[in-house]
Amino acid sequence: MTKKILIATLLAAALFGAVSVHAQTSPNTMKTVELTNPLAGASAQGGVPQIVGTIIKGALGVVGSLVLLMVVWGGFTWLTAAGNPEKIKSGSNTMIWAVIGLIVVFSSYFALDFVLKAIAGTI
Repeated sequence: MTKKILIATLLAAALFGAVSVHAQTSPNTMKTVELTNPLAGASAQGGVPQIVGTIIKGALGVVGSLVLLMVVWGGFTWLTAAGNPEKIKSGSNTMIWAVIGLIVVFSSYFALDFVLKAIAGTI
């Protein structure tokens, strides 16, 4: 149960992070630093494909972060097993399935990219 809560908390923090950051340059001066919107010029430059591509790139970044988190969690479980074979196997399986999941996600991305380029005739 704690694992699900930890993953949900980290996912929520990644998805609903801060939009603006307040940086203090001197004790009495406060400046606002704002992040630019990556979709702002997408409609003029490429329309819907540009927006979908940006969303997919962001999703792949989140997937990579989750895989890193799961590999670290599996390694932590493995290292703190204290010789318990069940915990060692659990940590190993967590790391193995995280990497397999990453391979499946990127393979599907490359397969879809290949098919869409073949349909468009740009291969």
